[in-house]
Amino acid sequence: MTFKRKKMIFGYVLLFLIFLNKFTVVNITSASIFKKKEYNNYSYLKNGIESEHYQIKRISEEPYSAIVYDPLDNFFIVYGPRKIQKISTEGKEEIEFSNSNDVTYTDFGHYVFTDTTAYDLSEKIVKSEKLKEVISPTKDLSSEDLLHYSKVFIAKQVL
Repeated sequence: MTFKRKKMIFGYVLLFLIFLNKFTVVNITSASIFKKKEYNNYSYLKNGIESEHYQIKRISEEPYSAIVYDPLDNFFIVYGPRKIQKISTEGKEEIEFSNSNDVTYTDFGHYVFTDTTAYDLSEKIVKSEKLKEVISPTKDLSSEDLLHYSKVFIAKQVL
């Protein structure tokens, strides 16, 4: 075998290894080959990671949860398909509601409703408020009724 042929084979092998490292999930860097023990004790993000100055903690089991930050009251609301939770900026879970037949909420809203109560997550201390009247969605509202309910709602928000 000639020197030129050996160089060509070495080049192909090198190109293959570069392709394997760059364009696949296989990690063939020297650190993974020669420092295998360090990679065996590697902590993954799903398990949580912390150091002296920070902590990364998993807050939802669902991959597609919406997280909203309220800068006025300094808290987070995590909207998942199975639950909604209010979390302080220190990472303490303040309240959680599981999504069931009697609990409803919308993404990016501060209100959670059950059949008989409502919760305002923007309050410092979240407490249940008994619903005075439930308007049936099939009931047609006249313009006078709609104006009445709007005035009552606005008056409550202003107070």
